[in-house]
Amino acid sequence: MHPRYRRTHWAQYGTPAFSSLTSELESEPSMAKSTRTLASLSILAAAAVLATACGSSSSADDGPGSNPASGDPIKVGYINQEQAPSGSFPDLRIAAEAAVKYVNRDGGGVNGRPIELHTCITNGSPEASQGCANELVRAGVVVAMTGLDFSGPAAYEVLNAAGIPYVASNPIQGTDYNGENVFAFVGSSAGQYAAQAAFLARDGVKSVSVVVNDTPSGQQGANLFKAALTKNGITDVTVVPESPTATDFTSVVTAATRNNPDALSVLFVAPTCGQIMQAARSLGYEGKLAFSSGCLDPNVLASAGNAAEGAYFAQELLTPAVHGDDPQVQLYLDALDRYAGISSDQAGGRSPVGFSSVMTLAAFLAKAGDNPTTATVSSALRSADGVEGFMDSPVVCDGTALAGFSTICNATVRMVTVDNGKQVEASDGWIVP
Repeated sequence: MHPRYRRTHWAQYGTPAFSSLTSELESEPSMAKSTRTLASLSILAAAAVLATACGSSSSADDGPGSNPASGDPIKVGYINQEQAPSGSFPDLRIAAEAAVKYVNRDGGGVNGRPIELHTCITNGSPEASQGCANELVRAGVVVAMTGLDFSGPAAYEVLNAAGIPYVASNPIQGTDYNGENVFAFVGSSAGQYAAQAAFLARDGVKSVSVVVNDTPSGQQGANLFKAALTKNGITDVTVVPESPTATDFTSVVTAATRNNPDALSVLFVAPTCGQIMQAARSLGYEGKLAFSSGCLDPNVLASAGNAAEGAYFAQELLTPAVHGDDPQVQLYLDALDRYAGISSDQAGGRSPVGFSSVMTLAAFLAKAGDNPTTATVSSALRSADGVEGFMDSPVVCDGTALAGFSTICNATVRMVTVDNGKQVEASDGWIVP
């Protein structure tokens, strides 16, 4: 068994709110009991190690919980980019706040103590990100997270100088991937490209055209993906750039499919994915269409209509539409509904990452002792045994998850496809790049 598929047993964190889950296991056959135990104990862990006291949290329910935390709060920073010309990602923050609020009230806290979430909104400029980092230093946080911040490196420099560990929920650039004292619980683009390349190779693909955002970061992503394809034996690769402001994708898809490649992979921002699907199908392209996780969004799929049929999407976490019966996914949906007023049909997109990253961080915080400091949190994050990722496979931050990216703690991905209008799993479990 691959070491990253070890399951952590969380019985020591059991809480009354979930006692019924463990009692149900006693009457099940041994094989079923083993499978259910892993899933149920994961919930116990996630619920029992989280808490929050965040005044800025937006929620639909501010009532008391079933197992509230108490004592002095553990201060955690959260930087997120919102209402910026280059991109706005409030869904990440809202999901993160829902996660910490839910488990703070119902899960008993991190070793009994609540998390106090210090949120700072940046406009995407280096100055704003640096200002947020300075604010978190003054607040005395023991760890800082980012939802998504295009100027994250500016914040990182301040936080690293102060010795504060930095968790990049969505690593996208530079220090996110190789910074000192930086931790990424998902592989983001680098992990998705590696896993998608492995999936395509296993499916017999020999040639790939890549439609890419014509920006420096887009070209960097294309280079990463091309290298991953080559590593998996796919050397016939054509990269076709397109302007990030394009509204008609007929010409770029025509150029990308001219030689009828086995697969057309799209490295583009989510809102345009549906248009690219439509362009490919209207031009009669019958090869595989492959997209990153951001494109598996209800609004994107709705805009694509029948053109989404048969398309493949890389997913770093279990998703509500595909894994709705999973206990951790159910916990996520319930928490998002109760504490953020977000219904299950709108719980896709980036929200699972915002929720999961806080849950996983809390599991690491529980390993940092009763009085976490920046030093003990860093040490816990680097622990060789790691923790079980929430709605994910195990997260181990020892620098070995993905070659060339020292901060990535987990690069596993599942591939999802659309079949008769429904999202279904296309890979046999987690793909290890």
